[in-house]
Amino acid sequence: MIIHQVLTSMENATDPVVQVFRQNEHFKVITVGFKKGVVLKDHQTSIKTVLLVVKGVVTYREADRSVNLYQYDEYEIPLNVTHSVHATEDSICFLIRG
Repeated sequence: MIIHQVLTSMENATDPVVQVFRQNEHFKVITVGFKKGVVLKDHQTSIKTVLLVVKGVVTYREADRSVNLYQYDEYEIPLNVTHSVHATEDSICFLIRG
């Protein structure tokens, strides 16, 4: 029921709503919920990570690149590159790490 919890928390959220969906010693799947206009601010990852859009539309941004991602699109996030994610619609995404 994690996705339902994220959806409920999103109703009044001004920041991304983040919850671990599944994990073990080899991987972690994180659910991220965005209200339209919410931004996951600049950060980096040092672990192989794929961003998968389950619902909605988000824009992945790096310094010189911007990629619109729609429902069911996936994007492999480069290691050690500063990036952000901007919600252009209410959205649910998975970050698959490992």
